[in-house]
Amino acid sequence: MSLAARHAESFVQHAVRLIAIGFEDARATIDARTHEEVITNRITKAAHQRLITNRVPSPLRRFSISGEAMVESPGREGKQRRRIDIRVEGVTLANRPRLEVEAKCLRTGSHPISGYTGANGLQLFVEGEYATEQLFGAMLGYIQSNDSEYWAGKLLEGIQRETSLEGNCTALTDYAFEHGYKSHHSRSGLASIAIHHFLLTCS
Repeated sequence: MSLAARHAESFVQHAVRLIAIGFEDARATIDARTHEEVITNRITKAAHQRLITNRVPSPLRRFSISGEAMVESPGREGKQRRRIDIRVEGVTLANRPRLEVEAKCLRTGSHPISGYTGANGLQLFVEGEYATEQLFGAMLGYIQSNDSEYWAGKLLEGIQRETSLEGNCTALTDYAFEHGYKSHHSRSGLASIAIHHFLLTCS
């Protein structure tokens, strides 16, 4: 792994740790009936509160977190711009790296894995709508039925069907969430992107 790749991976690990802190603090207010937008808002609000009260590990004090952030992408301006669910930015780091994160509920029947991997989920990264200038992005799956093993299987099946997939989807270790995976995807006219996937139990 190159030095640049190691720096990128370290940044993503810290950014995900900040999201995990927000999730831990908000977890008691989240259940299987909580809407995705509400879960995401509670996570970002809790993480932001930790930041402004200086109650995070020192490496995370160089970060900011926001929800529903405007995304700059080719051909979209003003109100036509999309919004990303969560953005974590290294505000004092060189080049101000950003982790753009899309979240989806996972619930048998109403919220299948196709909503996660489809046009309003993973494909927004693959098509270059999200993380246009970044080499990495992330997705969160809010588990609201069944268990993490069930959805991990569904997730891997869904990703393996992606024509943009380069190589295999691999399990992640040394991250704040127990169930994490990483996939690499080719993008037309852009550099390939690494997507970090995390499953969060919300039921």
